[in-house]
Amino acid sequence: MKNEEYIYGINPVLSYLRNNKSGKKIWIFLQKKYNRKIQTIINISKKMHIPIILLSKNNSRFQKINHQGIILLKNEQILFNNSIENLLNDITKNTLLLVLERIQDPQNLGACLRSAAAANVQAVIISKFQSSPITQTVRKVSCGSEKFLNIYIVKNLSSVLKKLKKSGVWIIGLTPHASKIIYQINFKIPIAIIAGNEGTGLRNITMKYSDYLTKIPILNSTIESLNVSVSIGITLFEIIRQRMY
Repeated sequence: MKNEEYIYGINPVLSYLRNNKSGKKIWIFLQKKYNRKIQTIINISKKMHIPIILLSKNNSRFQKINHQGIILLKNEQILFNNSIENLLNDITKNTLLLVLERIQDPQNLGACLRSAAAANVQAVIISKFQSSPITQTVRKVSCGSEKFLNIYIVKNLSSVLKKLKKSGVWIIGLTPHASKIIYQINFKIPIAIIAGNEGTGLRNITMKYSDYLTKIPILNSTIESLNVSVSIGITLFEIIRQRMY
């Protein structure tokens, strides 16, 4: 494809992956023993669910390029913005944002993005560190929903939450430890719903920035909490229900 972009060489590919950027696929030429950096690339690629294609030394593909035995194909589109300034200028009384803090499972992230697109959220804000990148698995689970979303990858989530609050957005944190359930919250205001890591939930500092903490009511006492993507889906469509009726 004309728009496809490749990265060649061990250090460039490793640097690209370490910056939490994903790829469509990786080609690696077979060797008797891979050096430490190539093995690191293989390990990162597996975690990111990037397909690895092994080529024999005699393979003629990429033969005119100094690739050092490794080539990465970038994803087709750059989907992400690092600055939220444009978003802050577009806050309205109907603003609905989704904030994801340290969601590490690509299937969970994909499901969250699919629900966000279905609910027509204005933007999704994702913390850069300790979060799954947008991998092929994420894209598959989201059914391509990420193409229809404004996605912001941010380094300092606390700073972003401060800016949102100053712009009139109410921060609503999802946590099973909240005292209020989602049906007790007025969602007819500018809102950013924030959900945290699958295991540990929201960080304490994030909960401090929240104007309200809320949870999904669970009727079976043997179940402590719902999957994060399920909780997000239920909450987003409760917001829609309130705003429609």
